[in-house]
Amino acid sequence: MPSVTSNYRARRRSRRKSPILGVLGKGALWVFSITGISALVIIFVVGLIYSDLLRTLPPIDTIQNWYTAGQDQFPQPIRVLDRKGENEITSMIHPAAEDRQWHYVGSERPPTVPDAVVNALVAAQDATFWRHSGFDSAKSAGAIFELLMGQTESDIYRSIPHRLIEMTILSPEDFFLPQSLRYIKSAVLAQNLVQRYSKDQILEWYVNSVNYGHLSPGIDAAALVYFDKHASDLNLAEGAMLVALVEWPGLDPYLKFASVKKNQGAILARMANAKLITEAEFRIALDESLGLIRRSDENGISLAKFAEQQIFEAIGPVGLQRQGLVIHTSIDYGLQGEVSCVAHIQMERLSGVSLESIVEDALNENCHSATYLPPERPGDMGIDHRVGESAIVIVDPKSGEILSYFGEGDSARPPGRMVYPLLYLTAFTRGYSPGSMIFDLPENTGGETEFGVNQESGQGPIRMRNALVAGYADAARRTLGLVGEDAFLRVTQQLGIKSEAYIDGASDLPLNKILTTSLLDLSFSYGAFANLGTMAGEKTTLGDQSSSLSPILITRIADANGIDLLKVPRITQSIITPSLAYLILNVLGDASARWPLFGRPNVFDLDVPIGVMTEGEGGVASDSWTIGFTPSFIVGVWVGNSDGEDVYRITPENGAAPLWRAVMEYVTSETPLEGWTVPADIIKLDVCDPSGQLPTQFCPLSVQEIFIQGNEPVQYDTLYAPIQINNETGKLATLSTPLDLIEEKVFFIPPPEARLWAEVKGILSPPTEYDAILSTEEPSLGSSIDFPSMFSYSGGSIRVRGRAIVDDFSYYRLEFGEGLNPTTWQLIGDDHFTPKERGFLAVWDTEDLEGLYTLKLLVVAGDGKLKTDTIYVTIDNEPPTVELDEIPDEILVLLDEGTEILIIARAEDNIGITKVEFVVNERVVAVTEGFPYLTEIPLKDAGQNEVYARAYDLAGNVAESEVQVVRVVGE
Repeated sequence: MPSVTSNYRARRRSRRKSPILGVLGKGALWVFSITGISALVIIFVVGLIYSDLLRTLPPIDTIQNWYTAGQDQFPQPIRVLDRKGENEITSMIHPAAEDRQWHYVGSERPPTVPDAVVNALVAAQDATFWRHSGFDSAKSAGAIFELLMGQTESDIYRSIPHRLIEMTILSPEDFFLPQSLRYIKSAVLAQNLVQRYSKDQILEWYVNSVNYGHLSPGIDAAALVYFDKHASDLNLAEGAMLVALVEWPGLDPYLKFASVKKNQGAILARMANAKLITEAEFRIALDESLGLIRRSDENGISLAKFAEQQIFEAIGPVGLQRQGLVIHTSIDYGLQGEVSCVAHIQMERLSGVSLESIVEDALNENCHSATYLPPERPGDMGIDHRVGESAIVIVDPKSGEILSYFGEGDSARPPGRMVYPLLYLTAFTRGYSPGSMIFDLPENTGGETEFGVNQESGQGPIRMRNALVAGYADAARRTLGLVGEDAFLRVTQQLGIKSEAYIDGASDLPLNKILTTSLLDLSFSYGAFANLGTMAGEKTTLGDQSSSLSPILITRIADANGIDLLKVPRITQSIITPSLAYLILNVLGDASARWPLFGRPNVFDLDVPIGVMTEGEGGVASDSWTIGFTPSFIVGVWVGNSDGEDVYRITPENGAAPLWRAVMEYVTSETPLEGWTVPADIIKLDVCDPSGQLPTQFCPLSVQEIFIQGNEPVQYDTLYAPIQINNETGKLATLSTPLDLIEEKVFFIPPPEARLWAEVKGILSPPTEYDAILSTEEPSLGSSIDFPSMFSYSGGSIRVRGRAIVDDFSYYRLEFGEGLNPTTWQLIGDDHFTPKERGFLAVWDTEDLEGLYTLKLLVVAGDGKLKTDTIYVTIDNEPPTVELDEIPDEILVLLDEGTEILIIARAEDNIGITKVEFVVNERVVAVTEGFPYLTEIPLKDAGQNEVYARAYDLAGNVAESEVQVVRVVGE
């Protein structure tokens, strides 16, 4: 049975046999075409007259210059040149397509494009191809109207002849015309093309040169790259998939296979509706498995693929299809070769190849950069670390230009610790500094043991400088909580991070689950530090990233005759202040802060000023990162496995770091030594470690820190304090402790968040019990405080009760002072001139007090003699905090049996918790007086249940959690 394509061709041949029909047919076509565009001509007649549009049309037969008649019929592929324009770095054709063959259409000469592929292409892109005289008049009129209304050029109708014109003979100057005028000119040329050449010839040219993505110009190149077969062997399902890549450019079948498969189905549906395939063929092709071939980075094609993406973004899908383009890039040809060479050698070393073989390879390949690779550690020699890939980018921070690009440097990956500099930068914009204290502890750790949390992890209180250099995860999570996700993500966008995945409400998650980014974008963002707050690059135009810059790869795009289609302007913007940038680069350049982690010397110690951040976890990670910079170079390195397979025994020192060091030493070996100028508003102060506050005489370690003027600390350290104790009992000394037993010791006073951590770490804490030794004097019979009691907890308005009566009574008074040995006293109310045998003495208002106080009663006789009584009271006016872990909002139970749900309360207080009550429907169902605060609540009755917890502290303060509603549903 003849195909639909054959039927169309037969009808055209029968028309050609009749001269009268031929003349009438041509006339009809001309009338139809003129009628279809008459309205358009009226609209644009003024523009056409003044632009001389029709008069300057190129001869249509020049299209043959693009397709030679000899053995090589393919147009010249896109060429990618280095920054000098002297060396071709790569061409835009995949190595797997080197043996591509020209395929014929409408010819008996093999190899031929299968009719199924031709039909799919026509159905997808130009359904009236076999009938129109160059374009569909109605659709073209609508397309021009859409262009005038601002429609994206890639989304409008263009016939196959129209597309071929844009790919070949349309002049470079035409690409600078308004889109509507260029569209009309291409349409007229398309009509001329159809008059001059057969539809078969037009299709043949088009299908053999259109770009199918992944460096696949032409149908045979695409078939070889994606399916490892020639185009003549493609089946319907495969052909429809390749056509989908032309119809929807930018879709990567490896990354977005579901979308490509959906579009393949849409093309098959169009073919079925047009009766080009049967319903059975449609279903078989739709269900057929596509055996896509996954290609590794063969022969360094990653740069060509990245350039292809950049061309698409720069001049759009229409420009990307242009034949014979010459792409001028910022790539340094010699540096690109060195980077490729040293990367291959380091990958061999990570696979366990002997050192002698590596040195020999370096000498044979004239690979100077490999001589800077640090020696392997003895434990790494001969070990296969199971690392499959590497990527390296080198960026000039002053220009924003990419000097070298190797591997998949633009692939989005979880960045792990590598975004910490951007996180701490966000904190520094809020007034924090490298000396600010942060807790490297799991969240919600307080004085009480946290249920289910390992308190042995973490470094406890630590300066942000050390937290950033070491990449402590818990400190980073707490810093994220200080600044907020929105602020952090805004900073990343301003610095050029084009994240592919944001997760809402992720403040309790590692940062690598909040966003993913590429080695190139992350390295480029470090340019804000390397260039003291100023970034250079090209304007980002995609999505909501329009306010940021992107690194420059393409500097100029020209056609085959050297005429420019695009020149990329370089833009310089001040992103952050020089002083903020200096804070980060000073931390990342602090070699002494890295010594406790990596020893001295280590792989990161260079003889040039650098800032560096590293990532890598042995045994559980799939990758390792290192990014470092000088004022002239940013070098970013990634090694790992894109498929998520774990690497083996990779640490920050043997993964990406040796490769980074070799490249950084190589690029700086020929450049003058330069550092950074310290901004005028940066000041240096000695602070106490780890509080970051001004040191006192009790601070055991004082360090020098940097601050932006105005943000320096003004308070003295409170973590280390002298405390008087009874050296016999080890308890806190009181007024009644004999002087010869009192000893003053300096203790580390952990904040509430770090109390349990300090206990687990064995850090000696000050005693909490007061000395019970009393004076040897007989207690006074004329004065005593009965309430509050000794060492009790209280707050608010305290009604003090007691006894105040002596012979020859004159008056009594109540005083209080802060601490165990007050130096000043405050009177409570006025003096009282009526003695009290037993009962109410005065009201002590403690609303504004917090902590330990001494309460003293003085009873004065007429002769001036005193009778006194003293007690110690801890004032606590701060209520506890309590919250419930989230419970299910609906539970399905057998009502006759019921069920129990576990309720966990998290209660904290600055002094201590006495009890937690669990309340269901306003009825206390359980009480716990010790940690953990949890209970199982029976639920039996259908309906809604309101559950909350009530916490009491030692002073009687009460707090309630938010109410959670759980609905019981009976089966």
